[in-house]
Amino acid sequence: MTSANGSDGGPQRAPEETRLDFLVGPWQAAGVVHPGRFGPGGTCTGDAEYRWDLRGKWLTYTSRLTLPGLGLYEVRGGVAYDPRAGRYRAFAFNNLGVLLAYDGAWEDDARLVFYVAYPDAREKSRIAYTRLADGSVQLVSESAADGVRYEAYFETMLTRARESGAAR
Repeated sequence: MTSANGSDGGPQRAPEETRLDFLVGPWQAAGVVHPGRFGPGGTCTGDAEYRWDLRGKWLTYTSRLTLPGLGLYEVRGGVAYDPRAGRYRAFAFNNLGVLLAYDGAWEDDARLVFYVAYPDAREKSRIAYTRLADGSVQLVSESAADGVRYEAYFETMLTRARESGAAR
């Protein structure tokens, strides 16, 4: 595993990469699932862990949540900065057999938004990470059924966890 500053002798990390350091570490997750694509709706809980991997070029993660009506929902993935495109590229795969790819960029100093690029960019779905002043992170998954107005279907608050309780 690579340290956050790339001090393992690997290539120096770009500012766009180090900007993601706020996500590194173990998290506890608690949130709300709105009725619809993930079942009847209700509360969810779980954990997640983000870490730098592959010589500090990929921020990889594992997330495990218990969702109402679905049970365990596990997602793994990664984020890397693509300097040629000037944006972040991300992917996620889950225990439902779904693979997703995203293109992302910072909307402002605190909000990083990823738009679905695969399997269908016309789907008009996005995931937004908002870094809050207290160190927690709000994660919101949204879709725009009408192609214009985004509505949340999944909202989670990530708070720092103790190392021993992290996702594996």
